[in-house]
Amino acid sequence: MKNEITIREYKSTDYKILKVFMEKLQDYLAGIDPINSLIRPKKYGNVYTKDLLLKIKNSNGKIYFAQYKNVPVGCIAGNYLKPSLIERVCNKTVMEGSILELYVDPEYRNKKIGAKLIKKLEEYFKKKGCKLSTVAVFYPNKIAYEFYKKGGYGERMLYLIKKL
Repeated sequence: MKNEITIREYKSTDYKILKVFMEKLQDYLAGIDPINSLIRPKKYGNVYTKDLLLKIKNSNGKIYFAQYKNVPVGCIAGNYLKPSLIERVCNKTVMEGSILELYVDPEYRNKKIGAKLIKKLEEYFKKKGCKLSTVAVFYPNKIAYEFYKKGGYGERMLYLIKKL
C-alpha cells in the first residue's frame, strides 16, 4: 500500500468529498468532547467547507488529498499569513504556516498517510518562506496530540476553558 498512496492538490471537483471528510471529522470531535459543546448541525458540511475554501483562497493556503488507488482517503488544509504589524514590531519576523485541518479515513489510519500529507504541506510552507508550522489540537483528541508530537510538534501555548 505504501507506494500506492499518492498526494495531490485539491481540485474543485473534490468539493463533495472534502465536505464529507469535514463532517466526519466534526462528528469524531463532537463524540469525544467531554463537555458536549461541539455538535454538527445539518448544514455544517456545506457551511464549514465553503468557509475553509474561502480561508484557503484568501490566505495563501493549500489543500492536498491522499489517494489510494485513485480513491481519496484523507486530506490536509493549511495556510500561511504574513506577520501582522504587531508581530513585526514585537517579535522576530518569522512567517508561520498553519495546519487548519487533517483527516484520514479510519480504515486507512496507521499507514503513514497523515505523515505524508503533513510533509507535503510543510514543503509548501518552506517554499513560501515559512520557518514554523503550527497546529491546534482539540485537547481531548489524544490520538492527534500524540501523532503531532511524534512528528516533531511541541507545545507553545495552552488554551483553557471553563464550563459555566
